[in-house]
Amino acid sequence: HIYTRSRQSDRFESYRPDSLEYGFDDSGLFDSGSSLVPHPEVNNPVLTRDDIDDCWARFVADPFVVHDGTLYHLFFEIKSMGGHVFIGHAYSENGLDYTYNRIVLQPETAQHTYPHVFNVDDSWKLIPSPGSNVTGQFRIYESINFPTEWTLDSIPIEDDVRLDPTPILYEDTLYLIYQEVDSYEVVLAYADELSGPWQTHPDSPLFRPDIEQIKRCQIGSAEMVPSGRPLYCEDGIHVFYRSHVARELYHYRITELTRETFEQEQATDEPVFARRPAERWNGRFMHSVNPVYPWLQSKPIVAVDGRPEERYRWAIGSDTVADEASAAN
Repeated sequence: HIYTRSRQSDRFESYRPDSLEYGFDDSGLFDSGSSLVPHPEVNNPVLTRDDIDDCWARFVADPFVVHDGTLYHLFFEIKSMGGHVFIGHAYSENGLDYTYNRIVLQPETAQHTYPHVFNVDDSWKLIPSPGSNVTGQFRIYESINFPTEWTLDSIPIEDDVRLDPTPILYEDTLYLIYQEVDSYEVVLAYADELSGPWQTHPDSPLFRPDIEQIKRCQIGSAEMVPSGRPLYCEDGIHVFYRSHVARELYHYRITELTRETFEQEQATDEPVFARRPAERWNGRFMHSVNPVYPWLQSKPIVAVDGRPEERYRWAIGSDTVADEASAAN
């Protein structure tokens, strides 16, 4: 499987691919001045609601992509016209062109978004964001027949997680960033194992939003919540956060992380979306950024989502990374 040993030490296991096998590194992927631009080898968006044939879909969003040694597997949210939320699966041989497969997690099991999939100890895990019928639950699913069959493995946190739990493995400790249920704060917890027990970090919360302001937000109450898998780079661990109030995506760098201390700073002078032309297919807003591994193409692939200016119709596409000068063209 692709999630094996750290590129920098033996301390990171299972949450990032092996550079020796695939010849790349997170370092430099989103340096200051780098921007996301449409991938030149695809016709974006690569997956829309029209591709979904087993429910009446309103939109698709929240792409996470993994590679099993043969195929790229795209897991994502499907929102139906009836308001139900499913987790769907699509596949690709090249990481660029995707074929829709089927729904893999039904709302009868739980309504989930943000399907963060990874491989640990030769087992595929799925950590989604909890939906309305499992409010507060940090759920871990395990695949019994990858990629289509999943079973509930454990619920380490019963009532505190509101949105987008994002794990970070660093120096033999697991950390978890998520939006908390009651306060809407973005908090940090740590544990020895995914199954817990999870402890609140002394430097938590990371962000304290204005609750009344975000409750008035027309596109949702996610405020500075994680928006994709962390990037492990030489200068720190990079995390993207999204603001629904500002309709913006922010790129941060974690420079210090222990069980007692936490430090982060903005990694770029401008937020990610400030440089994005409004006429693009997702020119109105984008809230997920996930590099696709392994990079077998000539340019890095970054799975993103977004919606156009004129319609509330989220879709999934492929970007790549360019320097500031190239992105402006």
